[in-house]
Amino acid sequence: MKGSPLGLARSIDKVTLNYIIYNMEAIEFGNFEPVDKSLLQQKLHEYEQRFPEAMRILEVGGVHPSREVILKNPYLPGQPEDVESFTNIGRHCVAVAHLAEKLDPTAVERALVHDANKRYEVMRKKAQKSGALNCADVYSGQAYEAIREKLKGENIHPELLDYLAAAGKETGHNSLMSFLQIDSQGAIFLNPKRTNAEKVVHIADDMTSSTLPKDGSEEQTYYVTCEERMALSDFPNRYAFLFIEGFGFDASGKAVTIRDINSDDAKKLRQMKSYADWQVIVAKMIATDLQKALAPDNKQDPELFLCDRANS
Repeated sequence: MKGSPLGLARSIDKVTLNYIIYNMEAIEFGNFEPVDKSLLQQKLHEYEQRFPEAMRILEVGGVHPSREVILKNPYLPGQPEDVESFTNIGRHCVAVAHLAEKLDPTAVERALVHDANKRYEVMRKKAQKSGALNCADVYSGQAYEAIREKLKGENIHPELLDYLAAAGKETGHNSLMSFLQIDSQGAIFLNPKRTNAEKVVHIADDMTSSTLPKDGSEEQTYYVTCEERMALSDFPNRYAFLFIEGFGFDASGKAVTIRDINSDDAKKLRQMKSYADWQVIVAKMIATDLQKALAPDNKQDPELFLCDRANS
């Protein structure tokens, strides 16, 4: 691929960010067509029958793919109810589940709920921006776990609350450390305790680019490589922190998060990389692992192998 942005982000300044964006725009994309909307609609109807609990979790999270849900923002008490539509998030979940089904049928239900708490993530960001929420990181594990406490008294079954708080632990930048281990020589390898289904959910999300509906245009879904998805989904602008923050490994092999990958503390760690770097690396490692299991004799690039399978 041309113009890879990996390793370029070393500060938060605008010049660096513009450089990342420029290089991401130069990525040479595969010739993939959008996923057929009628097919995804069929899968939605199918999943509603097969996985009613998963669909209920999406409804509780306010991101059901076909039902508008009005919710209170628990981080802004006393404010008007949130009426913004998040059905596009639910449709993204259906698309991720459909891709996961092509790689491992046991991963479908978990893939369906991987973004179930996305709306509460957005609510936290709104509250943080308004100054009503004192939260250093709206994406932290603690922030997701706090959903349980925030939604007490909302007449939601405790088991559904547990699912909602745990949704998406296989995906996103917070999951990356759990997929990796480092040996005594400093070599990185996939955590053998991560199941095949967990790896499939992770990479299915990494490969599913769902455009944002705006200006009346129809959203489109594409199955692409991880790096292509980051460019298509405008990660440098929407998630600039991924190119500045990251993690490395200390002498004992423990993963350590860093707010600035160019800091002195970062230089003390082994294999120090930004979340954006790690996201692409982990996707390539999982793709290689899955290709060996699905088609051990296939010599194609592992990510393109999965793309071809996804788009077939």
